[in-house]
Amino acid sequence: MSIGVSGSSESGPKGDFGVHQPREKRGILAGAIAGANIPVVFAPKSTSPLNEANKNAAISGAKGKSHQRGIASRKAHGVSKPKKSRGKSAARSSRSKRGRAAQDIEEAEEAPEAHEPEEKNLAAISETGESNNHEQEQQEKREQLFSRLRLLAEEGGTSDLQNIINVAWGKNGVYEDVTAAYDGLRAAQEHFGQSEEELLKNLSISTLAAGDILYKENGPDIRAGYLFGPGTTETLSYREYVLRFEKISETFQALMEKTEGNSKQFAKEIDKLIKGIQIDMKAQESTLDPSHLRQIMQGLFTVQICSQLEKECNLLLRDMHEFYGTNNSSSSSSIKNG
Repeated sequence: MSIGVSGSSESGPKGDFGVHQPREKRGILAGAIAGANIPVVFAPKSTSPLNEANKNAAISGAKGKSHQRGIASRKAHGVSKPKKSRGKSAARSSRSKRGRAAQDIEEAEEAPEAHEPEEKNLAAISETGESNNHEQEQQEKREQLFSRLRLLAEEGGTSDLQNIINVAWGKNGVYEDVTAAYDGLRAAQEHFGQSEEELLKNLSISTLAAGDILYKENGPDIRAGYLFGPGTTETLSYREYVLRFEKISETFQALMEKTEGNSKQFAKEIDKLIKGIQIDMKAQESTLDPSHLRQIMQGLFTVQICSQLEKECNLLLRDMHEFYGTNNSSSSSSIKNG
């Protein structure tokens, strides 16, 4: 029987007993160790880079196939892919990755909204400034009225109540509008009434009496000022064409002169007056009796119809002049005289 100890595994003839050695080739020292029956501990095989790459590729391919099978399964069952939760850091990272152009667009869209409050604030400041100027002007006029009334009382001129009215309203009065003058007298009555001087207490009583007289004589005009504002154009027009309305022809002629024959302006003036009457009738204290105001409104409607008729007549006269060659001015003058 022969035993082979070379690097290759050999076997004897048939019936011989052979020992197979490991496939790795060993040197003389390794053979001696094997012959001495010394146990050998072999280190684990080092992995080959090529084998490792093949292994990773196989794993990746298996994962890819599994992922594709998962997508196909979700599509077959109508199930969407579950969304991953994003933390605050992920959201910040996502926002930071957006392009600068997208951020500029967002800032441009948000810019107008930022300016709207500023415009509103500017408008509010402007209105507040105008209101403060008006209040300051009114306060200055009241102080002027108080000073002149006190001087009148010291001179002994308050016994005649008309003198007090003239100080407040009139050619040489503090106020141009009768409603503002009445308000000033009421304020003077309260102001002097708080004084402990006998002269000023008597002046307060005289001022109250003068205000009552002014209201009794000019009540409709004063109430119109409260409705449309003291001294405004609307108030002056309402006083002239409504409160002093007497005849349709006179009102028609007055409005034609005011608007210089402009039919559109004439119609606007009539509409303003009619709307003013409607506001007046709904007021807690109307300028005139509501039934009287209704009669005036009917008269203004008639004036409006007259204006439309005159417009149609002018158009007819113009057509006649173009067709027949007649004198337009002579025809229109004859109609007015008629």
